[in-house]
Amino acid sequence: DPISFSALGYDAVRMMAQAIENAGSTDSQAIIDELNKITYDGITGTISFDENGDPIKEISIVTVEDAAYELIEKMQIER
Repeated sequence: DPISFSALGYDAVRMMAQAIENAGSTDSQAIIDELNKITYDGITGTISFDENGDPIKEISIVTVEDAAYELIEKMQIER
């Protein structure tokens, strides 16, 4: 069964695959360079990275009651 981090894991693997494809190589530095340039539209939203390698993406505020999830709000964090 999926857990709360399954969607993030899925997006991470797909981003890595896209970076490897864009690099045309499995060289680690080439992949890192491509990850730094990537903008990925995933199931958790649009993800890119700043100059420090930190993710830029919106966050979701969710409540869980009686095993039911309810999206309260999505927001972009200003740095």
